[in-house]
Amino acid sequence: MKFVCLISGGIDSAVAVYLSALKGHEITLLHMKVGEFNIKPIVERLRAVTKQKLPLYEVDHTTFLKHIIKQCDRRYTCILCKRRMYREAELLCKQLKADGIVTGENLAQVASQTLENLYVLSKAVNVPVLRPLIGYNKEEIVGIAKKIGTYELQDRKPCPYAPRKPKTKSTEEEVLAEEQMITFPLEPPQQI
Repeated sequence: MKFVCLISGGIDSAVAVYLSALKGHEITLLHMKVGEFNIKPIVERLRAVTKQKLPLYEVDHTTFLKHIIKQCDRRYTCILCKRRMYREAELLCKQLKADGIVTGENLAQVASQTLENLYVLSKAVNVPVLRPLIGYNKEEIVGIAKKIGTYELQDRKPCPYAPRKPKTKSTEEEVLAEEQMITFPLEPPQQI
């Protein structure tokens, strides 16, 4: 099967890519760029340990984030951000004829990953969303990241757009109302 994997500078997404590649899936990476972090060392390490080409696409996500924090309730920033990421990944899935999206999300590790919010996130797209880390705890994920050599490469800076008090139990109706205020088109991912 063929999947678009969302990859960030964090620990989890690299481990999700690795586990998906171990299953023999064909993986294409999509990085939603925020700030100046260089994702390429993580990608190169993943290429080495998975023995896959792992084509890399990127979308500049910063302008969108600046737009939503001006237009929307800040508590929904993480949910709106992730739904946008999913939609960009779905766009790439269609382009590449991929079967779905893989993310590094884990249940309840951050505000956007509560059961309620994961449900609302999945409703943003019409392709399957796979979460290979859903049953792992943080120590297990860190252990795998250290084993494959991506742990040391992570971006240690927190997201500058994350709200202090994020919404942890969103409903689809609430999020759709916030999205009505967004007038920012999807950007076709560019291969880098």
